[in-house]
Amino acid sequence: MSQSHFQDLDLRTDTKALLELCQDVIQDIEEYIKPERSAPIKYEIDFLWISALFRILLKRKEYSERALKVSLAAIYNNPADYSCWDFRRQILKSLQQCSLFQQELEICNELCLQNPKNYQIWFHRRFLCTFLENPLQELQFTEITLLEDAKNYHAWSHRQWVVDHFQVLDEEAFSKKFLEMDFRNNSAWNYRYFTLFSNMRTTVNSLELRQSEASYAWEMLQRSFMNESAWYYLWKVVNDGKSIAASV
Repeated sequence: MSQSHFQDLDLRTDTKALLELCQDVIQDIEEYIKPERSAPIKYEIDFLWISALFRILLKRKEYSERALKVSLAAIYNNPADYSCWDFRRQILKSLQQCSLFQQELEICNELCLQNPKNYQIWFHRRFLCTFLENPLQELQFTEITLLEDAKNYHAWSHRQWVVDHFQVLDEEAFSKKFLEMDFRNNSAWNYRYFTLFSNMRTTVNSLELRQSEASYAWEMLQRSFMNESAWYYLWKVVNDGKSIAASV
């Protein structure tokens, strides 16, 4: 973490409370760097201070904007720290300010682009989405992420969740766009099947649709008969369609 992140922390409080906070931080650091600890790690002093501050505020259950700043500084140190992200969710739920949720999403955008395969960040986005209820910006963001890495499982999974949660329709063109870019993209094939057949909230499960998709998969196979993803998609479309045909 850069020194600027540490210096930017706003720890405004009265003198007595600040001294108590500093004493707690020093005590936490001293405990953390005891020489008798097995396999001690030599962290930079800024890292130790931020980590100690975070642990103290977490222990105190301080749900404040100051705690948001401290936990964010801790996340810059380690974006995969689940405890930091969980603490931020508790703070946001406690403060219930729409502006803070929107700011949090902007922070998530930045960190997602820097750490596109971080489980914690993508899970955190789902929490924000349920509050902000703006699926369009999530669809736009996942497209930006997938254009950077078209096989990012986390981005595909998040988009699938958005489509299911907000009952988004007309995603056929999106999967087709990525299959035109790479017809071997298994994530795109999987997403296409989900949006057309597996998403029970939005699917019209018809024989006509399955026949059309079987033709599409066969067309894509003309480019390469060794395309396992297209073969599996074709098999799935036809095999699952048998039960529909039998009931007609």
